[in-house]
Amino acid sequence: MRLGSGMGWAWALGSWGVTYPESVRGIRGSCVMVPCTLSYPTDVTASDGIVAIWYKDYDSQKTVVYHSAAQEVDARFKGRAQLLGDPAARNCTLLLQGVTPEDGGPYRFRFEIINGVGETPPSAPSPLEEQTEGQTSTLECSTPYVCPLGDVALRWEGYDPQVSTVSSRVQLDTSGVGHHLTLTTSFSWKDHSKKLLCEVSYGSRKATGEVVLRVRHAPKDTHVSVSPSTQNIRVGDTVSLTCELSSSYPPISAYRWYKDGVAVGSEQMLTLRGVRREDYGQYRCEAENAVGAGVAPAMTLYIFCKCQGSLPEAGALLEEEWGHGSGTEFTQSRLG
Repeated sequence: MRLGSGMGWAWALGSWGVTYPESVRGIRGSCVMVPCTLSYPTDVTASDGIVAIWYKDYDSQKTVVYHSAAQEVDARFKGRAQLLGDPAARNCTLLLQGVTPEDGGPYRFRFEIINGVGETPPSAPSPLEEQTEGQTSTLECSTPYVCPLGDVALRWEGYDPQVSTVSSRVQLDTSGVGHHLTLTTSFSWKDHSKKLLCEVSYGSRKATGEVVLRVRHAPKDTHVSVSPSTQNIRVGDTVSLTCELSSSYPPISAYRWYKDGVAVGSEQMLTLRGVRREDYGQYRCEAENAVGAGVAPAMTLYIFCKCQGSLPEAGALLEEEWGHGSGTEFTQSRLG
């Protein structure tokens, strides 16, 4: 329901006026409230005969929606429209129950009111700002549908109730009508790219607004992968070490490689061509973004090598160790 402007009779006397929200909306079958206040000269009292009249299609049919004299009310609105306030107390708030599409149209209470019935999804958090992992965030969802009878429900979905609180606020005044639901919570990196839903419902009818979470977090599960397998690296091979991770937002801005604590590279992949036994050692990488850094556990690179030798006595075997740690491979050579 959208309320238009137009002072009508109130323009005739500067001390007369009516104030109301610029727009309100209703759900079919539910109710809609139009907060309304009057202003009038101080020498006017209720005994002077202040009469409240709400019209529909004032410029054509002048259908009476509400009248202080009940017999004047059109049959379509009898029992459905009531004035919640006392005009003598400067309150002209209208409650219309059992809203139907046919109720749509121009209304007037000394002002023009454009009335339309529709079902619009709730307003999920307007373009959601990025959230930071572990920090408290506050998000608000709202809907213009408000019925004091309590049959229109608004709720959040997709949040963790163990770290969250939800508070509700209903606005019913001349500056606007709405139901606001505030979610206070915190997010982890695992919530990144998930959806939060806000749902307004009336009986079995529902409308949903959604927002995709953008949770800023340092690189997670940083680790080193090796190709070929660490059990098959021989002297002369080409080895590729890749710094991998499970998640990062924002994207990675820098990589760093270390061998035995000494910096050796700054790309995601560290390539060792024609490896030598001197390449044996502990390698680790760091991945960094604007939030922080993820450090991979150290990985030991072993170099396997073949060596041949002979002994003066026939049939004897020579085993010569050439390499490092358990990574040494021996070959056998038989004489005679």
